[in-house]
Amino acid sequence: MLFVAAMASLRSPLSEFPAIKLNKPIEKVALPIEAGLTMVTLPIEAGLTKFLWLAKCITQNRTPMRLGSDVEVRPNDKGQGLYALRPLECGECVGLYWGQLLTEEDYQKSDSDGTYAMGLANGKVIDGADPRTSSFLRYINHSKLRANCAANEEELPIEALAAVSINVAKDIPKDAELLFDYGDAYWDDRYPKWSPTRWMIDLL
Repeated sequence: MLFVAAMASLRSPLSEFPAIKLNKPIEKVALPIEAGLTMVTLPIEAGLTKFLWLAKCITQNRTPMRLGSDVEVRPNDKGQGLYALRPLECGECVGLYWGQLLTEEDYQKSDSDGTYAMGLANGKVIDGADPRTSSFLRYINHSKLRANCAANEEELPIEALAAVSINVAKDIPKDAELLFDYGDAYWDDRYPKWSPTRWMIDLL
């Protein structure tokens, strides 16, 4: 389960855009031309989104964290997690949650189990399942009570584009693990709210 305070310039928390995988709908057959257009336009959209987000960071004097300098991935009892290599201050930007950009239809047809998937405000999905094409933010684990990071929707100049950044919600000491609350919607799709497993998750 590796999956971020809120800054004044950012909008809604991730819980309003739950990263859950719904039941697969009746499969639809996409025409070849539609599939071809998707293959071309999604990479362009992904590149433009990242470019505009980085430009916004520059204008706001925000510096995304670097792996190996600000944070690092370490093994832990959950498998792996993201840890601070220096004291992190509230309001700092951890980075952009990124992975494979998919349409909702393509996501529902995929083999993804939704563990690393995050729904965007424009209806697209970012799936960070593949570490080779995803940001290191995929390693941030869940905690409801010890969350020290928050995920926020980013406003971009082009309304049709959407992105989610993860930011430090309260000061984090060196060597502490970065954690954020995945939200009830994420867990509702996996464990009943009143199950013992869910109680343990909610108490983390």
